Amino acid sequence: SLIKDSYTDVNIIGNDRVGGIAGEITEYIKQNRKLANEKDFFEFGLENCSSIGTMKVGYFGGGLVGGSHGTFEITNSHSSMNITSSGIGGCTVGGLVGVNYFGTIENSYYSNDLIIMDKYSILGGLVGQNIGNAIINNCYHTGVLVGGDVGGIAAINSGNSVISNCYNTGELTGSTYVGGITGKNSYRSSILDSYNSGDIMGNNGALFGGVKVGGIAGINDDISTIHNCYNLGDITVPDDAEGITGGLVGVNYYLSEII
Repeated sequence: SLIKDSYTDVNIIGNDRVGGIAGEITEYIKQNRKLANEKDFFEFGLENCSSIGTMKVGYFGGGLVGGSHGTFEITNSHSSMNITSSGIGGCTVGGLVGVNYFGTIENSYYSNDLIIMDKYSILGGLVGQNIGNAIINNCYHTGVLVGGDVGGIAAINSGNSVISNCYNTGELTGSTYVGGITGKNSYRSSILDSYNSGDIMGNNGALFGGVKVGGIAGINDDISTIHNCYNLGDITVPDDAEGITGGLVGVNYYLSEII
């Protein structure tokens, strides 16, 4: 089903799949289809929705949706919820969506700070994990991010997923993979026509070999692509934080390309 023209101003404390609008959006497959022209799936997602207030998350959380699975769309929506961790450790948080699996997010933004002092957290300005043919298009983030895996748009972009026409202007600090657009771009995924202008810092990491920091991606791995992207932000890794640092990517690995 579609959630449209909706707004929340609420304080939420939750554990798994916590969202300002919906905790979870899951695809419903039509059964026993009779008509050849009948669509396989109901239209569902969010359109023209927003949220403010506060949220405390245990495992998965987002300013709009905690977790999602299926061919949903979020369009023309935004959040400025103040999101923090309940201290369980290893949480996945996005300014809009915690986990975006196979969905599309377009023309949307997050405009607040996300500061989770946990070196194992997965923290994205819009999405924590963008995975499984997921798409983020024409979106932006403007706040401060502090976490473990950190990306200005998505902490992890993986599994044939695409980030396009997006930008980040917020300051980022992370301890594992840190990038202006995504911390990890992997498994045949792409970042297209996007840029970062926020300053980036890597600190003492949870990774063997130290933190990986790049202006666009901390690592570009497993036949992935970065195309027509640029970085304007300063990048700093202190002397006491072992790591690998690059103006566009920290590590470009295994048949991946920057063009």
